[in-house]
Amino acid sequence: MGTVGRDLYKTNFEETQLFLATIVIATKNRKEMLRAAIESSLAQKGDIEVVVMDDGSTDGSLEVVRSEFPSVGVQRSEESQGYILQRNRGVELARSNLVVMIDDDCTFEHPETIQQAVEDAMPELVGAVAIPFVNIRRGPEMRKRAPSDEGVFVTSSFIGCSHLVKRDIFLRLGGYWPPLRHYWEEADYCYRLLAAGYITRLGRSLPITHHYTDLARGTRRQRYFAARNTCMFAWHNVPWPYFPLHLMGVTLREVRAAMRFGFPGATASGVLHGWLDGLRERAGCKPPPSKVYRLFRRIKASDPANLEAFLAELDGIRRSAGTERL
Repeated sequence: MGTVGRDLYKTNFEETQLFLATIVIATKNRKEMLRAAIESSLAQKGDIEVVVMDDGSTDGSLEVVRSEFPSVGVQRSEESQGYILQRNRGVELARSNLVVMIDDDCTFEHPETIQQAVEDAMPELVGAVAIPFVNIRRGPEMRKRAPSDEGVFVTSSFIGCSHLVKRDIFLRLGGYWPPLRHYWEEADYCYRLLAAGYITRLGRSLPITHHYTDLARGTRRQRYFAARNTCMFAWHNVPWPYFPLHLMGVTLREVRAAMRFGFPGATASGVLHGWLDGLRERAGCKPPPSKVYRLFRRIKASDPANLEAFLAELDGIRRSAGTERL
């Protein structure tokens, strides 16, 4: 693994006070999109750090960052290791406690977005912020935005292309779960975040633009990991007595998804590996208490959910987790 630009090594606590926020961009072989993502990141107001995690690109992405953006930190893996590991490492290297992660095919259209996202992260009980975004190829609809600027609204999960995490909490919880490798890491993290007594807040900022999306959700790889990881989520997180019913429910859901999107072989393989890999992982983990699962399900069912409706339950979880009371 090589480092280019400023030195990117372990960050201590004092260094996390140096910037308003750090933007982490995981990338692989999208140098033109990466260029636009960096340019829009550097145009954000405030003292912003930008870190690029190059997942083994072979298209000259590294040279683009090095020659055109000398103020941007970049770390390159010689071999691809996946964006989950790259994002985890990006958070470790960040010199701000507030870390915004975007995909390399995203751009900031408004220079105030980061400042507004930082404001949304200020309440102590907020562990992550779902930053609003627009999937431009799907239309103008804004996703993951709070329905009102008044109050605090909770969501069950953010979308990986546009979110903010608090570095200290993220590292304490172990970051994204590496065995997932690809897909569904957001829901898994938000669930563990809730178990620690923190919420994922729907943001109120001006949106990020996501320029590319898999419109059909129709690649073999996507279907494989969707099936595998929804099953692994159940093995990793769902307590008794809810576990058997939840696992059977997501398994049947993936069968229906295969009928809708195609690739039944990839889906069947994903379900099989999700059961086998999940069984191995469950042996070494302890799912959160049932009250966490019930609250997560309630939030998901009413998403977007007003925080006021869940304060009593959240306060009980925070006491059990040893987190300061609300």
